[in-house]
Amino acid sequence: MTDNKNLVERFFKVFNKRDWDALPELLTSDCVHGSDFSSFQREDIVSHYKSFIANGADSKWHLDRMTGEGDVVVVEFRWSSNHVIEMLGIPPTGKKFELPVVFVIDFEDGKIKRIRSLYSYELYQQILSQ
Repeated sequence: MTDNKNLVERFFKVFNKRDWDALPELLTSDCVHGSDFSSFQREDIVSHYKSFIANGADSKWHLDRMTGEGDVVVVEFRWSSNHVIEMLGIPPTGKKFELPVVFVIDFEDGKIKRIRSLYSYELYQQILSQ
């Protein structure tokens, strides 16, 4: 379990440092990152994450806590950014926001196999409309 938690911490550092070349080595060849709104295969995950950074967005993931058992780790974190591109169908507002998110991450052979994103679209809309 400790190895999986260490891999999650590394995954967050890779995102926050924009170390896109290091990201694929953390993922299985058939890794999927999905939510209720979208799903990305391994080959599209880097471009999906880069889209958060497009046009000067200052996106960061702030790890709050994680717990796990076996090959599953659940991660609570805050996603902070400024809203400079259309996201989830909401046109850019320029506003800074912080959204609570949960990742449920499955591991296989020491790599990330599946990431399930859980967050409230309604809260996201509410934050951006304030």
